[in-house]
Amino acid sequence: MKTNTILINDSGVHIPHARKHTAKKTGSHTQVEVQLKDLWPEPDWKAKISSGMDVSVAAYLAMIYAGLSKSPHKGFGISDDEWSDGYVMSIYALKHLFDTTHTKDEATTIGTRLATYLGFNPSELRGMKIKQCYLFYAAGSGGKRTLHSPATLTLRRASLAQWLPKLGWPHSTSGLRAALVPVSFSDGLWRICRIKGNQYEWDRETTYVDENEALAALLAQIKVEVTGERIPSRPGGDDLQRTGCCNVHDGRQITSDELMNRYGFRGIQYGNAVSQKERQRWTNEIYDALEDFASILSLSPRWIGFGGKLALAIGARGVGGSSHSAHFEPHLQVTNLTRSKGAGSFAHEWGHALDHRLVDTMGRTGLQLYLTRNVYMERSYTGKKRKIIEAMTGIMGICTADDYLRPYSEYVKSAHRITALRGGGGYWSRSEEMFARAFEAYIQDILAERGQFSPWLVHGTLETDYDLNLVEACPYPTGEERVRLNGFFGDLIAALKMKE
Repeated sequence: MKTNTILINDSGVHIPHARKHTAKKTGSHTQVEVQLKDLWPEPDWKAKISSGMDVSVAAYLAMIYAGLSKSPHKGFGISDDEWSDGYVMSIYALKHLFDTTHTKDEATTIGTRLATYLGFNPSELRGMKIKQCYLFYAAGSGGKRTLHSPATLTLRRASLAQWLPKLGWPHSTSGLRAALVPVSFSDGLWRICRIKGNQYEWDRETTYVDENEALAALLAQIKVEVTGERIPSRPGGDDLQRTGCCNVHDGRQITSDELMNRYGFRGIQYGNAVSQKERQRWTNEIYDALEDFASILSLSPRWIGFGGKLALAIGARGVGGSSHSAHFEPHLQVTNLTRSKGAGSFAHEWGHALDHRLVDTMGRTGLQLYLTRNVYMERSYTGKKRKIIEAMTGIMGICTADDYLRPYSEYVKSAHRITALRGGGGYWSRSEEMFARAFEAYIQDILAERGQFSPWLVHGTLETDYDLNLVEACPYPTGEERVRLNGFFGDLIAALKMKE
């Protein structure tokens, strides 16, 4: 069916403090800072490899990308405008060269190819003044006195480009985070070395007879040092297919206004880095997902946005480089889903929004951000409020513990084991996070009971989604505790539907 092309832009009220609103002052004008992440987000290396790119080529290009300047340079007798324009031109030239690179030889000659592409004679660059060739250096690293070719690799990046494919990259990023590589020495033995600055340092006296033995030892050491590898993360979901659910938009392209109005959001916001194609897909997918959400909870669609209280952002409010797939901002009541990892996170973040909304429902405004942080029964509670607190008491009885050393539930024990990992932080065992994870598990279970799967709403909450050989524990409730929690959540939703 032929459809008309529509532009997907922000809808509804202005939602402040998005990254795209960050600006710098230049004289009497306001100029948006040019950033690499906006001009050219890091390529999806897994997708490129899946499409046929050799992993060694992808690793080399990834290390070049990692070394690019994140924004335009300053100084060297070049105006800010010249640097900015040159940076944009150089970045787009590199993007083109990356897209047309298929072999290791092409990858290792990116610098020469870039010079030629920009109209320079590569052999003459070293003798030229910066004013004459700043365009070539605009995207490279450098400081106040020195500029480097965009294709220059430090010792660390050159070593990682060589070894990442053998360390499980890109499916595992532990090798990327650890500055450790195997090195063959003149005595014929191999050693594990730590890269410090521009040199290798032996990490330990142990030697290995060949590359395979050294790699095995290195992988074991990385697993210990980079314990974040044991921290669970939601499996990718944007390539999962929605099944058993009706196609609400029926192939029609949904607009941001339609999404906002049907589900009662006060506004929809997209990040600058989210392309029109991505915006359209997100808008279509989340539109259907929220219809599934409203259906399984037997709620009016407008109730999802709390009747105009909640806002939805797509790739607009995250922090670059963050591992989080989404977050909820209680003070602004905004749910942000990241453009690359956010699919499947809405149920979790809506759980946070509900938790925050319950503070107002229970008349505790100003005392706490989330009801889960302090659930208690007042004598005056009757009817709806009493039912809400009874359900919340049951939920939090499984999601919290009276004593850290003697956890109440297996769910709490698992959360504390993840928290104890290096890099785990307190996130996993916070009361509001335990509640939100239990809530999304409840939503996925209801869908499953109906023979449905809605991956842009929720996925990855099952015990079978986590290989305990790779992660410390399943971060979601399991077994009999999960069944009990589902019952309490059913009571909570029923209580919310009660009239005062």
